[in-house]
Amino acid sequence: DYYIGLSQLYVVKASRLFDESLLINSDVPEETQIEKQKQAKNFASQAESLAVIATQRDPQNFQSWSNLGLIFENTNFLVTNKTQAAIDAYEKAKKLAPNNFEIYFSEGALYEKIGDTEKAIADYEQAFALNPNIEGLAEKIQSLKN
Repeated sequence: DYYIGLSQLYVVKASRLFDESLLINSDVPEETQIEKQKQAKNFASQAESLAVIATQRDPQNFQSWSNLGLIFENTNFLVTNKTQAAIDAYEKAKKLAPNNFEIYFSEGALYEKIGDTEKAIADYEQAFALNPNIEGLAEKIQSLKN
């Protein structure tokens, strides 16, 4: 849990720095903006490393795998494209916790983001079967089918 929490903290830090570097502010030198982007990439890399450590320390913990998928998914724009690694991590999490709707929902969102509608629908439908109270999910599934 320590490594999961720490990895999530680094993702938040990376995201904040990246957002700051994108702000258009004539008072801030371009070098400062570039430095913030470098720091954001460093934090994203640290988040990934810590998430991997969590899975190595407790490979039977679905939360570690789910977190790793989330980290890979959300740091793609900062480090390198790890979409397939995120999918692989979500798949391991699903095997460890096949009744956890959040994993199916997260993987479905990733598939939707990359344009694999068929797999997105399948994951969303499984998430909905496990928890029919997810607000707006039935409509999202129907929208993707159309």
